[in-house]
Amino acid sequence: MKLSQKLLGLAGLAMADYACCPYDDYGMPDPLCAGVLREKTPFEGSDRWMDNECKAWESNVDATYEGNPIGGCAPDNWGSCGFQRHFPWRLLTANEQAALSLNDFTKLELTTANAPNDATFSTADGSATIATEYNLGGRPFLGGMCKLFVPVARANIVQVQIAGVHKQGASYAQYPAKTTTAGANIEGTAYCFSVANVAETRDNTNNIANGNVAGEGQASGTADGRTDLFTGLNSLQRQVGVSYGIAYGAALTVSGATDENGEVKAGNNFDVVAHFDADFCEGKWARTDMQMAGDEGAGVEDYILTQASGFSHAHTDIMDKRHNDAGYGSLYSVSNTDYLSRPETNSVAAIDNVRWPNTGAWAGFYSYVVCVNAGQSPALGANVWNGQQRNVAMSVSASDYRVDTDAACTTKFANFRFNLRQVGTHVELCGPGQLPDGDTNMRCTWNWNYDASANFGSSNQNDPEGFFDRSEQMTIDSWVRKRRGAVTRTQGTNNVAAVLKQAQFEFEFRDQDGTSLTQANQELTSDVDGALMTIAFSTVTGEEHKIKADMTCTNANSSAQRDNFPTCFTGDEIHFNLAYKPADVTSLRAAVSPWFSTVSSDFSNSV
Repeated sequence: MKLSQKLLGLAGLAMADYACCPYDDYGMPDPLCAGVLREKTPFEGSDRWMDNECKAWESNVDATYEGNPIGGCAPDNWGSCGFQRHFPWRLLTANEQAALSLNDFTKLELTTANAPNDATFSTADGSATIATEYNLGGRPFLGGMCKLFVPVARANIVQVQIAGVHKQGASYAQYPAKTTTAGANIEGTAYCFSVANVAETRDNTNNIANGNVAGEGQASGTADGRTDLFTGLNSLQRQVGVSYGIAYGAALTVSGATDENGEVKAGNNFDVVAHFDADFCEGKWARTDMQMAGDEGAGVEDYILTQASGFSHAHTDIMDKRHNDAGYGSLYSVSNTDYLSRPETNSVAAIDNVRWPNTGAWAGFYSYVVCVNAGQSPALGANVWNGQQRNVAMSVSASDYRVDTDAACTTKFANFRFNLRQVGTHVELCGPGQLPDGDTNMRCTWNWNYDASANFGSSNQNDPEGFFDRSEQMTIDSWVRKRRGAVTRTQGTNNVAAVLKQAQFEFEFRDQDGTSLTQANQELTSDVDGALMTIAFSTVTGEEHKIKADMTCTNANSSAQRDNFPTCFTGDEIHFNLAYKPADVTSLRAAVSPWFSTVSSDFSNSV
């Protein structure tokens, strides 16, 4: 006998989050889906975050209603639906592809013309991701392009974030898209991104992950469970540094029991969080009265689904919000106005009818990631540096859209936090203490202001190790050791100024509709010392909304000493914060979009 539908209804109302799988009448998720796409909860075991976890939440009509700016300023809207899902850095198995309706996936098409102004998918001027060119489910290479598909139109997306990844700096990275399968097709939105930071796959000797992507290194048997990279090295070996052993464009190797240097540890994943607007979420609901005939309140439907006139918090009935939308593929099909069905041949425990618990779950289930195979050159580029010797990549993972403001909305109350990394064929991913020794024209990721090909006046004039005096510890060439006092140079004047140049950036920040922010509504700051990073608005007519940043060196002179290391070398990532006021303070979509914002780099003074 079934449990009381009243109790089930009340239990459903008390739960804010759900698995991203369709449910049956008993409130149990379809086991075919749940066996692969497990529910992400705070109570899962230590290994549960490592593979295919997903949680979804429904739109809260009460919060949406109260969050609208009624006589106030910006919306304080907590009513959107959405999902959080982990996409593992590996190929999906045949069983996983079948359970996620991806077993007959053939291609993902993008509309690339006029972005970010394109709102809907069009086959004109597009690009296709063919299944044979990409890894379905992940397995990225360092700097290789990946694409996330979300089955929701751009106009209904409030925000999509992916922890720890980057996009091409000067490009738009969000496009209308369509998934093509041997079964049904579906349109939505695609996001292009890359793993540009190898630290996203590593943790340190305190078991702390260096990046934002969940992952764990191999235990080494030491007391702290990890190996110090400098263990067993003498002073000269430590001085030379320890290489990562991987370059941009190289495949991220899987770490095995005897492989301490594997780049992909157990559990690495793309952590995606997506929010959709209230109208889209509420428009998917179908209301079903849970009171049986004769029950108190039977037939009284005052559980409001949308922000209709006469909205009231006084719900006296119990309603079931049913969803029966299908997606791509042939796994789940619409059975009737209340239910979905799937072929009996795929059935586990003979479940015939299920339904989505909310729109967030539906979107989470039909989202997926593909990553380009190493060596492939499909449209939109195979890598984030797009064949250039040196390019800039921008992170895409942090932007406010739920914020409190002053009553008049006079301040810059929202924040967009991001970082830049440099990538390219002449950029080397350096390990701890390492320089690109012996590699003329190469620079480390942290050498932002270093001219790799400059003549700085030594016998090794184009070699980084010559400039930094790395190979011959008893030869004084570029830096004068303070502890040795005055030293007479034998190889000419050390022209430090020729080596330490300037890195220049130009930013343009856009919201979710592709609208640029005005000058008065934005303020950019950097974690780099203000004496080294000059930030100002463009003086070009018509481009006053763009922001220029110049990073220089304060100690670029011939008397620089080894102990006075260049202050412009600020690390692999340069972090920024944009404080801003949205162009439309009543719209959640007016929050800054990292996918539509751009940064272009000018290294003409330092290449």
